[in-house]
Amino acid sequence: MHVNVKKLVYAGLCLAISMALILLEGVFGMSTLFLLSLSGFLVGVVIRESGLRMGGVYLAASLALAFFIAPDKIKIITYAIIEIYIFAREAIWEFMAKGEINDVKRTKLIYFLSKLVVFNVLTVPMVLLFPQLFLTEVSTKWLLIAIAVIQPAWYVGDKAYDAFQIGIWNRIKGLI
Repeated sequence: MHVNVKKLVYAGLCLAISMALILLEGVFGMSTLFLLSLSGFLVGVVIRESGLRMGGVYLAASLALAFFIAPDKIKIITYAIIEIYIFAREAIWEFMAKGEINDVKRTKLIYFLSKLVVFNVLTVPMVLLFPQLFLTEVSTKWLLIAIAVIQPAWYVGDKAYDAFQIGIWNRIKGLI
């Protein structure tokens, strides 16, 4: 099997940065979502630069490594959800890009709804199975409120990922 060195370097560099961010989050613990999200965004960089197959290998390696080096194992659940969501989001886009796009509005709507479904499949069971990760008081009312609140949070996070890919990563890539 022949692996392009540039693709491997991107994956290795992203893995190192991701693990450094996870360690920093463990040391400072100031904002779980910011550092873990930033770390999770790097799977998208690997997929866009090296392809879906290398992204899958990166995903497996980063989750395994994060489990071993993270000081707070519970926060790795959040990290795993973010990475799996980004991987699924990019895979959906790759799948949709292979087909012929006749109606742009319809394609955008299908992509948006697909991302929303993936997000809910990943997060709603986590809120229901491990409510203590998100809530201090666990009752049906608060579980429903938490599920309602994570929907706009998903939208903001998804737009943040787009901004990261377009604004930040393209600038960094231009410097390399």
